[in-house]
Amino acid sequence: MTCLYRDIYQKKPMKNLFNLALVAIVLVTITCKVTAQNPIPSFNVPVIADPTTFEEVPVAKLISTTTLKHNKELGKTPKNAERRNIVIQTIDENAATTSWVIVQIYSLDGTFLYGPFYISEGDTFEHEIDDELMWGVNVLDASFGARMDVWIE
Repeated sequence: MTCLYRDIYQKKPMKNLFNLALVAIVLVTITCKVTAQNPIPSFNVPVIADPTTFEEVPVAKLISTTTLKHNKELGKTPKNAERRNIVIQTIDENAATTSWVIVQIYSLDGTFLYGPFYISEGDTFEHEIDDELMWGVNVLDASFGARMDVWIE
């Protein structure tokens, strides 16, 4: 009888822990907002989540620090380059419809926010940005099936 008593009470805390973990996972899943984040440059990216974002990736994240020590010119920009253009295009695969997106352009440090801008399929949107900062694009709204190209010149 004592063995049965011990077995029942030893298994019950594990069952309660499992139920508590399951409830925690459900709550986190329900309250989390899904975002699709893509690097700049990106091409032919489907706009599937709300919001879809594109952000510049610092050179240090792309290349190991040992590589940067050997190639010091990689992180430098030309002395005459103070401004750049961020370029955005939208396309869709359905010839019967015209895709469109509404975007905002922002600096990653939170200093600047431009937009919203409406971009229709067939148009190439360009906006001048500061070369000293890192930038991102946030899609506020888009037509069904829209795909985007985002790059910096």
